[in-house]
Amino acid sequence: MAKAAQRETGGGFRIGQLLGNHPVAKVFVAVLSVVFLSAGSFVLTKGISWGMAAFNATGRPRLDDYMQSGLWWALSIDAVLALGLAVTWWVWCFRPRKPAPGDRPAPVGKVFWLGLILVLVLGAALRLPRMDLSLYNDEASVFFRYISGRFALPDLEAGEVPAFKEVSWKETLWRNKVGNNHVPQTVLSRLCYEAWSSVTGAAPGEINEWALRLPSLVGGLAAIGALVMLGRELGFPMRGWLAGVLLALSPWHVTFSTEARGYSLMMAFYCLGLWFLACGLKREQWRWWLGLAVCEGLALCCFLGSVYLAAALSGVVFLWLVWRIWRAGPGEERRRAGNSLRGLVVANVLALMLLLAVMGPAVLEVSDALKVEGLLDLGIPPDWWPDVLGLITLGMPWVDGDVENPFNPAVLKYWPGLPLMVGFLGGAVLLVGGLVALVRADARARLFLLAALVAVTGMYAASLVTGNLLLKWYACYLIPFVPFLLGLGGEWLYARLKAAIGEGGARLVTYGVVVFYAVGLMLPLRLYRITSKQPLRDSVELARGAVYPDYDLQTRKVMTVGWLHDANLYDPAMCVISEAEEMRRAIRLAQEKGDALYAIYGKYSGLKEAKPELAKLLEDRKVFEEPVILYGLTERQYRIYVFKLREAPDLGKSAGL
Repeated sequence: MAKAAQRETGGGFRIGQLLGNHPVAKVFVAVLSVVFLSAGSFVLTKGISWGMAAFNATGRPRLDDYMQSGLWWALSIDAVLALGLAVTWWVWCFRPRKPAPGDRPAPVGKVFWLGLILVLVLGAALRLPRMDLSLYNDEASVFFRYISGRFALPDLEAGEVPAFKEVSWKETLWRNKVGNNHVPQTVLSRLCYEAWSSVTGAAPGEINEWALRLPSLVGGLAAIGALVMLGRELGFPMRGWLAGVLLALSPWHVTFSTEARGYSLMMAFYCLGLWFLACGLKREQWRWWLGLAVCEGLALCCFLGSVYLAAALSGVVFLWLVWRIWRAGPGEERRRAGNSLRGLVVANVLALMLLLAVMGPAVLEVSDALKVEGLLDLGIPPDWWPDVLGLITLGMPWVDGDVENPFNPAVLKYWPGLPLMVGFLGGAVLLVGGLVALVRADARARLFLLAALVAVTGMYAASLVTGNLLLKWYACYLIPFVPFLLGLGGEWLYARLKAAIGEGGARLVTYGVVVFYAVGLMLPLRLYRITSKQPLRDSVELARGAVYPDYDLQTRKVMTVGWLHDANLYDPAMCVISEAEEMRRAIRLAQEKGDALYAIYGKYSGLKEAKPELAKLLEDRKVFEEPVILYGLTERQYRIYVFKLREAPDLGKSAGL
């Protein structure tokens, strides 16, 4: 027996003998050796790079400096990890086994696959209307910093579109000046955008929201499909189907699935990773642990703030496996738990290596950016917990962040209206059922939900202790876990009713409860599907009647000026004006040319505090007409104010003209 156990893990055998009889070890050692040699070669040829050695004339490191130092550190660590795995393979490299008959989930028929297709169609139908809404500030920032490029600031007298500077692929992959480059999403968005540009012959800097958001849409649908498959893996296809439906209906997930940011892909990789992890814990095959490593590493690259979930998930499963090994006596259960523990450890090491290779160069630049901006000192906003709970369950914050905004959904705004009460009732039934079902659910389901709870609690505690910034969307990784728990509740309700009222009646009641819950979700979902988070495109269309490059600078004479927003992506001829004297100059120039003048301003309350003289000029109704307010979503800062110069302004003392 002892020799047989040694043969499984490699203990007690010579290296040559084991490599000869262990094909998995051959592959692993070969791949790890290539990684070690490649990383080591880079480190040695570049020399020791402990910090930022080279600076430009301004005293700030250049992108190449960040790349060299970041890659040096990342690949140095990767080389050590690869070497460590290669020389200790005999400890962790178990021989994969063919799955036993009881390891595989129950087979499903055409009804399951038809249901999965219908869920994906539902998810796509709810998301497509948002795909061509305006970009908002973070999307716009990523577009001009890492994907396409930006126009130079125009001069008031020029009256034409200025020169355009393209972004290099080096900047797409390694630049992270303000910490908002979600590299996998950015790379995919750029590939889609350049494919669209080459097919259509688009002008430099022309925006197509669909092309930029397509990876997020695919990620959102992939998360839905992975959640359905996870339910099937855990033994109840109906549970997975319900979870997929509820994730497809989730208003918060709908918004993230239609934004050119990394959050949607992050959730997709975690959902896929949970499926791989569930399969790995059940089957002794390396394919599942390697899949988990890739998904975990890419999820962290998409949104590094989800490190709390990765750590909690790995920690909870690790402790559970250790407990199983300690509790079990010598035999099959201990062997299987030990192999799962080895797979989990190796998967996490490989995920770390992937994360370092992709994000290593960005760490130093992001660190410098945070020091300069002071963003880490902003702390936790009030109502963080209620807002997060409202967003992950009902798709809207608890407290309205912009009370005057008619398009901004919030729980307290709609309560106690009948639709929200109906939705709350349906959700409460599913939630209670899910919590009860956890007692008898597959242990893997309990582990996953416990990890989500540990992750968000740990994230909040860390920010509370350090005083670091904690925004509510940092918890967006929780979104798939709520439908998962509610799906458990639907399965439990169906099973309880089936014995009492029969299969048909049980399905009818269960689906009825799901419909009740969906009624509450329709309130925010209806607004999200028609409202831009920040109406940058809408503001330019209001002023020019079109956006770049479709407007004509010659035939429709319009001057546009603005401040603190990225609307100039849709109108590169827009001038930035932040001083009253500059505005007076723009007014005089518009009058001389006979042009209309539109002033497009974001964060207007901040303008009134920072530039009171300019605000006073804009609010002089003898000079500018009453502004058109274009509302965004979630926060007051996303409002856009559009002022139009009167055709025959009274040039009084207030205007100073």
